[in-house]
Amino acid sequence: MASKNLEKRNEILNCSYRLVSEGNYNMVSLSDIANGAGISKSLLQYYYPQKKDIIKNLLSDMLETSFQFMDRFDSKGDIFYKLSDYMLLFFTAVDADKKLDHFVMATIGENELLDIWIDIVFQWLRKLKEDSGHKLSSLKLRAALSFSMTGAMCLYQHREAFDIDVPYICEQHLSTLMRMLDFDDKKIGDVLRHTRESISEIDIQPFYEFCESNISWFLM
Repeated sequence: MASKNLEKRNEILNCSYRLVSEGNYNMVSLSDIANGAGISKSLLQYYYPQKKDIIKNLLSDMLETSFQFMDRFDSKGDIFYKLSDYMLLFFTAVDADKKLDHFVMATIGENELLDIWIDIVFQWLRKLKEDSGHKLSSLKLRAALSFSMTGAMCLYQHREAFDIDVPYICEQHLSTLMRMLDFDDKKIGDVLRHTRESISEIDIQPFYEFCESNISWFLM
């Protein structure tokens, strides 16, 4: 992509992230985004025909960069340890930053956007599965992830009302996912124990810095 087009793309994404993280997703229009980015609505739709296309780009950049950050963690070659580490880090970071939390809350509350979240995470897990030699069915993994992740996102949305924290949400997600994939209690217990033991090691500042360095439109 030419540098001028890339610069304009980043202006659109930065403006969209700011508007959604400060307001209501359904109240943010393409016209609002175009005005904020200093372009016409027709030019905006040249880059992104629909609002959900912008959110998909935002989520892809954010999640795929956070997956890259996870490469520095030793998860013993186990995709569920990796997922446990990822969920703890990502949602602890989200919970600690008001702007990022608002953006996440705004997007997971929309079914078509939640499907985008699930698909991006599934693509990552499928690659981890293939790299590690796991024999899990991709079709079954996608179905189980959709169910468990939808429940986990609902818990995250209502965590204050339920008086629950991020580690609890992670444990519920992992145990539901693994039970649907027919893992036994011992394996599930090992992963949940890993989750609890990892809590004290979570350091979100390097994660923020990594995202700011690798996502050109992203500013905390």
